[in-house]
Amino acid sequence: MTLADILLADEYRAIAVGRLAGAVAAQISARSGFSGMALKTALKVAESRRGEPVLPLLIDRLLPEFCTALEPYFEAFQTQGGDNFAAYLTERQSEVTEALLSVTDRRIENTQHDTLRQFYPQLRSTIDSEFAATIPEIGALVQARLDPTPAG
Repeated sequence: MTLADILLADEYRAIAVGRLAGAVAAQISARSGFSGMALKTALKVAESRRGEPVLPLLIDRLLPEFCTALEPYFEAFQTQGGDNFAAYLTERQSEVTEALLSVTDRRIENTQHDTLRQFYPQLRSTIDSEFAATIPEIGALVQARLDPTPAG
């Protein structure tokens, strides 16, 4: 079983996207200072242009690539016989965050959105924190699917 099998499964993908979007939104709303204001403003501008929340849309689009980027960690976790994927990822937070950022870095290089490409370098360090905050949630989402269903 791969991360994609778990997180992209028809019956689970919407749950995963919703929980990850919620974790990112909570992290963004808790931000203060200039970086927080810049990120909140960028999000509001994007949402006003689209007319809908953008975090779930972005996460849904990026989730397959995030799964690919995190697959080596999942394979290592399984090989080592780990029992808590959230803890496993959290112990490797900086390298897992970089793996997630490599996905967005690649996407920015190829985007048609000039404004996004222009502001991304300034927001990257802020985005780093949002990704780091989602790591326990990613692990919990995967772990929930690995744990046997409790008897009922």
